[in-house]
Amino acid sequence: MSSYLPDLNPTTTGRVHGSDTKRQSREERAEDIQDQRAKYEQSMFGVSSNGDRTFSHVRTNVPVNSESEAGLNRNEEGSFYSYNSTRDVRLFVKEMHGRIWNSMNETYLLPSDDMEWNRLDKQHLAHLIGLGGLYPCAEQVEAVLAPVEGTTKRILDVGCGTGSWILEMAERFPHALAMGVDLAPTPFDTSLFPSNLRIEIDDINLGLSHFYGQFDLVHMRCVLGGIQNIDKTLADLFLCLNPGGMLIIVDGGSHFLSDPGTIGRMRRVHGDEADATATSEDGSWLNRLHWEASQGCKIAGASVDRSQEVLSGGLWDQSLCEQESVASGSYFLPIGPWAQGNNVAQTQQLHYGGLLMRQSLMSIHRAFHSILLRHGMTQDVLDAWSQEIDQELNTSRCKSWVRFHFNVARRRLEQDSTPGVNSERSLPRIEPRPRDENSYPAFEIFYDKETARATAAKREETIGKLPTACVVRAWLQNQAL
Repeated sequence: MSSYLPDLNPTTTGRVHGSDTKRQSREERAEDIQDQRAKYEQSMFGVSSNGDRTFSHVRTNVPVNSESEAGLNRNEEGSFYSYNSTRDVRLFVKEMHGRIWNSMNETYLLPSDDMEWNRLDKQHLAHLIGLGGLYPCAEQVEAVLAPVEGTTKRILDVGCGTGSWILEMAERFPHALAMGVDLAPTPFDTSLFPSNLRIEIDDINLGLSHFYGQFDLVHMRCVLGGIQNIDKTLADLFLCLNPGGMLIIVDGGSHFLSDPGTIGRMRRVHGDEADATATSEDGSWLNRLHWEASQGCKIAGASVDRSQEVLSGGLWDQSLCEQESVASGSYFLPIGPWAQGNNVAQTQQLHYGGLLMRQSLMSIHRAFHSILLRHGMTQDVLDAWSQEIDQELNTSRCKSWVRFHFNVARRRLEQDSTPGVNSERSLPRIEPRPRDENSYPAFEIFYDKETARATAAKREETIGKLPTACVVRAWLQNQAL
């Protein structure tokens, strides 16, 4: 086990520097890859073209008016058809409450518009700071994706959002083929993609059998609120890997923390039970709204509690994983530029990450209204909560942390069934790189199941007794009508 949690009291401040967090604008990046201009049809994942139009295969339950126009093919898991990015965007989005949303998955609670894409870009930068780069366990990732003569490496990003992560991976590993899938079209101009990158529209809740055994690295970040059956999805993700391939899952929790080891109190509101010790009169409004949104996702069909249980405990129990390859950990980002590290470099990272998270949350909390309105809460109540949250974020009244937990595992090698041959095959152990005094400080990683689960259980014990969620009360009242 390794834990790198900061001393929160030093007074040094500054700005962040470093190659992993220095970002180009989209325009600068586009100029850098102009010479690698590519249409979807240039990728090697089996797409088709029609004249000067660009097509990508899409799988969805969205109705299509013309089978001949969309090239529809159905199977037991959903619908597949070719998607024209300029003609068919309307099929995959809808307008509601003044925002644009995906029209494929009612469980996923966040919008698909410019405001959300800008927020996701800020959150992506914050992830780079917390992880120290694009991925945890860099030594394993780079070994898995190292070029091998006669073999093409493949990377899959599940729930790719704006495409920032998979685009950077395609640029970092130009010898690999990279694919992103998401519920809504990417905001990037796909004609500027490097030739090894492709984006598809897909709802992974419908299954991933069309990807089985194709990828060396599968990555999924911050999509658990839209997953309806985490056990099925995890099995699918492992099956998408080649033997020896690597799975990375990163996601946040349902609660914010008062320190990296303690879950913070939520604001007590009218109707909460007297013994609901998870709430207090001076608790966080943001923590309350965030948790209420997670309960709204549960009503909509997301396996929120099971997802938290599985991923907080690591991937050791997954039948296809190589036990020695598993790692489980967390990084903690402050909400606002107030946390202090043990030296200037650490404090710079904490401040920059904190600014990014505050900006992200200033954007996201009103987006939570939609799923809560859908299940019976009222706009006036949510507006009042969001006004309190604006003040809370602007003043840093509640000094809270966002915990992102990550899990890493490799798919075990196939066993040799040849008679008389020892069938026990395992992957070579790759030693983790040591962290240094300038690494992001609010970080922990565990390589054994017992320590990881004991740490997670100790943190969960600090939550107290939860109230009945306002959205649950509203939903039950509506069901009784």
